[in-house]
Amino acid sequence: MVKIGGRDVPSDLVVIAAGVLAFIFGFIDFFSKSGYGISGYESGFLGSFAIALSLFVGLIVAGRLFAGLTFNAGNKYGPAVITFGLSLLAAIFILIKLLVGYKVGGVSLDRSVGLWLTFVVIIVQAVFAFLSVASSGEKLPEFGRGTSSGSTA
Repeated sequence: MVKIGGRDVPSDLVVIAAGVLAFIFGFIDFFSKSGYGISGYESGFLGSFAIALSLFVGLIVAGRLFAGLTFNAGNKYGPAVITFGLSLLAAIFILIKLLVGYKVGGVSLDRSVGLWLTFVVIIVQAVFAFLSVASSGEKLPEFGRGTSSGSTA
């Protein structure tokens, strides 16, 4: 449990809410200029896929929380680690979209409120997905800790 304002709030609920909010904010303009706007779903692959991943993570967590959904693909990582990885991937995609921007006919469009709102909720989702991993006791992957075949001096 995570404490917000002195209350215990399950981090799963925040992850679900962030997925729903990212879906809603996808309809708001991500980029605009002189009355012309591009929503998140029209902004290209990265924006659309980040929104879809965020919603997917929210749906997975909602299924686990409310419907008792379980999944075990024979992998060594639990559902909290998988949802954290997917939400982190969504955060990376939306960050790239924020940094790269959008051009129409050689004219660069300004970043609009929908992009910023989606960026914030996806980052919040990734943070609370990480907190869910920490509270569940699941282990994160350890990179660079394997054995090497090189010589030891």
